[in-house]
Amino acid sequence: MAIGIVLFLAVPSVARSVIVGAGTPLHPATIFVLVASLWLCSTRFKEILEVAVTSLGNTIFITLLSLHSILLTFVGTGALGQLLNNLIGPLLLMGLVVLAVRDGHSRVTLVFVRVVLGSALLQAAFAVVQVFLGRPILYEAQYARFYWFDSERFSRAVGTLDSALDLALLLVVAVPFTVYIRSNTLRVLAVGVLLAGVFATQSRLGVVLALIGVVYVVFAGDTLRTRLVSALGLLVCAGGLLMSRFGQGFLDRLQNASGSTIRRTEAIDYVFDNIFSKVLIGRGLNSSYELKMSGSLGSSLENGFAMYAFDFGWVPAAGILIFLLRVFVISFAKREWGSALVMFILITMQAGYSSFMTQSASGAIMFFLAGILAARLPGLEDSGRQPSSDRISTQSPA
Repeated sequence: MAIGIVLFLAVPSVARSVIVGAGTPLHPATIFVLVASLWLCSTRFKEILEVAVTSLGNTIFITLLSLHSILLTFVGTGALGQLLNNLIGPLLLMGLVVLAVRDGHSRVTLVFVRVVLGSALLQAAFAVVQVFLGRPILYEAQYARFYWFDSERFSRAVGTLDSALDLALLLVVAVPFTVYIRSNTLRVLAVGVLLAGVFATQSRLGVVLALIGVVYVVFAGDTLRTRLVSALGLLVCAGGLLMSRFGQGFLDRLQNASGSTIRRTEAIDYVFDNIFSKVLIGRGLNSSYELKMSGSLGSSLENGFAMYAFDFGWVPAAGILIFLLRVFVISFAKREWGSALVMFILITMQAGYSSFMTQSASGAIMFFLAGILAARLPGLEDSGRQPSSDRISTQSPA
């Protein structure tokens, strides 16, 4: 299942034709997930049915959510290919992750965490190179299709994702996972690389959440000496980044981001003014973009959950948010601070831009990580087989 998330991260949606050809609307990762799902259904149907029945409420919710979104998109905008890439594929990936974690417990969880952390570190290093060279390097012809792309003024790194904010999501959510690095020196270096990548995206929310993640990493140290050394090292790193070209680009964006802030404020006001206009039924995927095209807003709703609500209705949108919040609340109640922080970052970032409602890896990142953590919630976990130490904890594994 790690292959699925790697494909989502390695190939931006705008460049999917490079891999699968121009006539296929599906992302290569979506194709992989669909094939893997069909294969598992044919070979392990009894086990899948057992997991589905064990967590009947979640199974019914995800099934109804999928059918509801497919039906509304089919009769509305017709963007079924994009729906498979944005929502159905990531939801199936989450199901496959739950099944894998249930089978392998902490070993599989650690593999998935390493894949996410390793991918994030590679993307962060690549982002730094992109800023230094002033070009995306890979998929440049495909990125040129975006309205925001300017080959002469390429200043916000995207890695191999579809936007700087998608990259910021991946890098920020990976910061808590650095506690799995045993060496304190390597852990500080890894956080420094991730911070550099986040600054390279110039994401304001991303930088704030990354710094919260840094605080968590510092306090997750085993001893007072480790915490002090980590804090000093990361303070030096953050100070150096602020004085570098990455920090200068971020500070320039802070000073010149009034237009973006105004558009987001207008979007929030519009959401609250029209909160009951789409209770259960919308017009399908992408219909919320009509608000921008009609002149009702100067941009999209800039919030993945709000966009889902206007596309499909507030009830299913609230269902997704409640599912994610449930993972956060139970992790927090169990004092699994790392898990809780990961979910907090995911939810906050998804609400901070168009996120999983765009053609991007955002939804895959969200549901992949939610799947890892949800597999340990009451109703999904097998308490008879799962050791108490099998969790994303505040300490690196021994």
